[in-house]
Amino acid sequence: MKFLLAPVINRDMPRRRVELSPSAKEVSALIRNGKLFEVEAWVKSGKSLKMSELGPWSSMLYVAVDTGFHSLVKVVINGEKWDQEELSCAMNRALYNRRWDLVELLLDAGAPAQDANLHEICRTMEPKVIERFLRAGVDPQEENAFAHVLSEFKVKPLLRVYRDLRQEFPVLDRQASLALSEAIGERNLRWTSLLAWAGADPLRPVPYGLSEEWTDDPDYGTSAAIRACMTDNLAYVRALKLKPNPEQARELVYYASFRPTPEIIKYLLNLVPKNELNEGENDSCKALESLVKSSHRDYSWISSGRADEEKHILESVELLLDHGARWNPPDNDLSCARRGLGTRVPKHVVQLIRLLLYTPGAAQAAIPVCEIHPQQSIRRARLQFFP
Repeated sequence: MKFLLAPVINRDMPRRRVELSPSAKEVSALIRNGKLFEVEAWVKSGKSLKMSELGPWSSMLYVAVDTGFHSLVKVVINGEKWDQEELSCAMNRALYNRRWDLVELLLDAGAPAQDANLHEICRTMEPKVIERFLRAGVDPQEENAFAHVLSEFKVKPLLRVYRDLRQEFPVLDRQASLALSEAIGERNLRWTSLLAWAGADPLRPVPYGLSEEWTDDPDYGTSAAIRACMTDNLAYVRALKLKPNPEQARELVYYASFRPTPEIIKYLLNLVPKNELNEGENDSCKALESLVKSSHRDYSWISSGRADEEKHILESVELLLDHGARWNPPDNDLSCARRGLGTRVPKHVVQLIRLLLYTPGAAQAAIPVCEIHPQQSIRRARLQFFP
């Protein structure tokens, strides 16, 4: 994984101590102590700086970079023909140490820019550094690298990189949308607002988390907008400055019904034309269907208590009905409604059925209304749910 700063070590394997040759010990001491002229003399004498017993993460080039001595690093680079892996390890170490001047030396010497650790590149907080590596071939979406750094560092220089380069590197848009979804999941309103301001698309489908892979499956994944609608906090929805089309807005209302917060549903309904709220062959509202059949067990994790939960459901149902929602689920869905209402207190069931019965046009096709007496209507309606 590129976020690792060193090779993965198998802890179950015994670690073998590398025994350095006398020449390796000598030149290593010269480099570590910053003996520039002595190292120059070593190179001019024809002695090698490459030691066969040392790997790329412990080469003399790596040691020189760790000293931070610019002139010494230059002498070591020019004093030997380093392979790509050695240059790559030294470059990532220079990035880790935030020594852009040394990174430039290594890039000029042929270090493979595409092997750079994006995490360390972004730690420099230097837009020009990040831009150079992106243009050199570093993949910002490998293992969701750019989304990771946006979520970890949460700083404005990274937003500036995104805004300046998103046209040239469209994959940054996907990463920013994923980071936006993560910010909502972390309940970080400030970073949510800043990412939305920078241009992250809240309606773009994204994986469920930073460690998840992207997929073309339309039924897998989420979006920042969906997560915001399920936060029970209107501030997150407002921060996204949503501009959905009617179909997207209707879908958001549906997801908001999973954790109904009247303020959020009211806000979303302003984005849905009344003639677009119902859908399908039955011309029914999916969000209303969801609220009617919701079980108390569906909300057992909510700490606000059962009374508040049922109050929010009834208020949300009323908002939907006022907006023209119809309850006309398919016949095979009625059993789900029966089971859900069976977990509710009787008062909630009666109030819910009253709303459906006495709202004109809301449920005529689904609930037979008795014209003799209102109380009989309610009893007959309940019999339909609980035969």
